[in-house]
Amino acid sequence: MKTSVIIPTYNRPRDLERCLMSILRQSRRPDEVIVVDDGDLADMPCRKALEQTGIRCVFKKKSQKGLTRSRNLGIKSAGGDIILFFDDDVVLTPNYIREIAKVYESGFDRDLGGVSGIDMNLKPPAFPQYIEFLYNVIFLISPVRPGGVTRSGFSEQVLTARVNPFRKIAGADTLGGSGFSFHKNVFSRFLFSEDYPDNHCQGEDKDFSLRVSRQYNLYIQPAARLYHYHSPIERPLKFKRGRDNILSAYRLFSRYIRCSKYEMVLFYYSFLGIFLKFSTRVFIVWEKGEIDRIKGLIDAFKIVRKNKVI
Repeated sequence: MKTSVIIPTYNRPRDLERCLMSILRQSRRPDEVIVVDDGDLADMPCRKALEQTGIRCVFKKKSQKGLTRSRNLGIKSAGGDIILFFDDDVVLTPNYIREIAKVYESGFDRDLGGVSGIDMNLKPPAFPQYIEFLYNVIFLISPVRPGGVTRSGFSEQVLTARVNPFRKIAGADTLGGSGFSFHKNVFSRFLFSEDYPDNHCQGEDKDFSLRVSRQYNLYIQPAARLYHYHSPIERPLKFKRGRDNILSAYRLFSRYIRCSKYEMVLFYYSFLGIFLKFSTRVFIVWEKGEIDRIKGLIDAFKIVRKNKVI
């Protein structure tokens, strides 16, 4: 099966170069690499080195910014049977693409739609992380297993992946966008939503993969490993991160999970848990950023109460 890699990028040339170098070091290189730029790159880094190994390189520029638009534009140019998406600030371990492709090529599931790997940056949990994980599960903020979504629409994955990591390939309801992949057939029925109100599109990976999971089976392959370095460049400030955390969860909840108006109590219950957790952190840390995060949570609550997010 042929493989295509799509990397949206925005003003992170050094991060992008590091990502592309890790693709060059793959034990199984992709057939093509498509870079979609929202910034001011003149061309993709490492083009000559990639092309010398036989990889087809495509560089796309677009004026209308937005992560989901970049993903969809890349899909239009992709010719692979397996389409892999990477954030521009990830570094792949040498066998990442090979391990992902093996799942598709094994033929073990005729309804296979998507596969992702795991992030190796996560440290083993200490006692406080177990307590926080338990708190998150009680308030329906984190799923019990990676790749899940709670009944309130929240899907905080970091603590779950640290406390309850997968040791072997397993099914999932959602996949993380830093390094997920889909069979080309998926895109005949689904595309990434372009109706997000900003360029960052927080939660767009959960939105897309949750929709896909209604028709296809998704898996997490722990043998495929990468490092996600979360570049500080073009990273939203904590007000926006707090605000978007709530709004992206409400988007999932209101569109795909809620069955009746009475279930709104579940969403408000999870919001209360998040608000109490970060309010406590404000008193412990007392940083302006954490205060701004609380303001973002409150702003999101007001938006949800006015039912402006659908």
